[in-house]
Amino acid sequence: MFTVEMNTSNGESVTIISLDSTGQYDDVKLEMFDDTVFITQQDDHNMGHTIIIGPQQWYDLLMAMQATEGAYYVETSDSIV
Repeated sequence: MFTVEMNTSNGESVTIISLDSTGQYDDVKLEMFDDTVFITQQDDHNMGHTIIIGPQQWYDLLMAMQATEGAYYVETSDSIV
C-alpha cells in the first residue's frame, strides 16, 4: 500500500509513503522536490535514515528496474515532478 500527497506548503513537492503489508519492513517515505529527493525509513528504535539523491538519479533508478543489462542515458524534461 502507498499514499501520494502533493504539497505546496514547503515549495512544490510530492510525498509518497509506502507501507509493507507483511509488516516485515518499516514504512518508507519519499519526498521529491524539483532539485532533491529524500528517502527516509525509521527503524524500530525510531532512528530515521535518509538518502538524498537528485530527481534524475531517482528517475534513472526507476527506469533501470525495467531495463535489460547495459548502459543507458535517459533524457527528461527540466522538471520531473
